[in-house]
Amino acid sequence: MPGVALDELTNVDTGHTCDATTSSAAHSPNVYTNNKKTHRVGDALDTHDYPVGDGCGSHSFVLADYGPNVFVNDKGIGRFLDSYTDSGHFVSKGSFNVYANGND
Repeated sequence: MPGVALDELTNVDTGHTCDATTSSAAHSPNVYTNNKKTHRVGDALDTHDYPVGDGCGSHSFVLADYGPNVFVNDKGIGRFLDSYTDSGHFVSKGSFNVYANGND
């Protein structure tokens, strides 16, 4: 089972050379997992840089995949390896002892 997604500074692997990681910009206001706010479907990433030609541009995405029957504040709970609206972004860290659903 995948670990629950946490709001951490290195939460998301971007796969970009300009910014290798980013963090979640949104999360539950009152539900915590391992003393960190819980990341849910629709919660956004911080704006981060990605390669554009010889330089870098900026973009941000929201969590698209989630546990099908575990909810936090009426939103599906984010989990390790769930995807964001851009297929190149995924949750790269999750709780070591709090899990939600199997691999679906």
